[in-house]
Amino acid sequence: MNEYERRLKELEDAKEKYVQEPASELELLKEEVAQLREMVEFLSFSKVTNEKYAFWDWCVQHNIFGDTRTRLGIVKSILSNRLTGQEPLKKNIPGVSMDILYSPHPPTYQEAKQLLMEAIDTQNEETIEELFRALHNQGIFQDLTTLYPHKL
Repeated sequence: MNEYERRLKELEDAKEKYVQEPASELELLKEEVAQLREMVEFLSFSKVTNEKYAFWDWCVQHNIFGDTRTRLGIVKSILSNRLTGQEPLKKNIPGVSMDILYSPHPPTYQEAKQLLMEAIDTQNEETIEELFRALHNQGIFQDLTTLYPHKL
């Protein structure tokens, strides 16, 4: 056995010993998705937030995507409509108190906070305070951010 063949055999042996190949392409894709999620999470925490996109940054940092982002968007729109006196279209939103959401009165900060927490399924009030600041900094839903009782 020449040097090349010996080295090739060593590499093959090392591969068998140290590299676990996925059982299928599906397993490989699952590993890649997990790695991408981890990279995006690290990137979201390690970069400086551009205030022009503060809300989108908040969504990334709190993993607000898919159905959760849709529920959040609907709740924000309905609260905004209530604040401006517009009649909101009534839609059932799973996990969100419909009696509070569709109250005929303008929402209070406490009601808005509760509904937003329900929309993203959290009990963390600081997350909602961060949401208010992010909306304010990005310049969207300004009528809703005026409910926030602290200086923005």
